[in-house]
Amino acid sequence: GAIATFGPVPAMESRYPAYEQWMLVTITKYITHVDFLALYQWISGTLIRISLFLFIMADGISFNKSKRRLWYLLGLGVALSVFSLIPVIDRQIELFVLGKYSLTFLGFVSGLTLFIAIVVTIRPKTKGGG
Repeated sequence: GAIATFGPVPAMESRYPAYEQWMLVTITKYITHVDFLALYQWISGTLIRISLFLFIMADGISFNKSKRRLWYLLGLGVALSVFSLIPVIDRQIELFVLGKYSLTFLGFVSGLTLFIAIVVTIRPKTKGGG
C-alpha cells in the first residue's frame, strides 16, 4: 500500500508507512484526522500474530491433559508480557539484528547444516536386508 501511495523510494525510507497512509484518509470534510485507525491496525495485527503464535506453539506439543495446555499457554503469555516490558527502542533492535544477530544466526545455520549433513552421511548401517 505504501508503494502505491507514495512510490518505491519514499515507502522504503519511511519508518512507519501504515501511519503515514492513514494520515491521507478523510471520511468527510469534518472528519479528517483518522490516525487512530493506524493504531487499531497495529494492535489488531499484533493480536492476531501473537494469538497465532501461541496456538501453533500449543498445537505443536501434544499434551495429555487440557490443564497442562492451559498452564503452558498462561506461562508463555506471561513470559511474552514480561519480555515486552523491557525498555528497548525499536532502532536498537534493528541495529542488533543488522549487526551481531545476523552473523550469529548465519554461523548457527551453517553449523547446523554441516552437522545434519555429517549425521546423514555417516549413518550406521542397519543389520538385515534393509
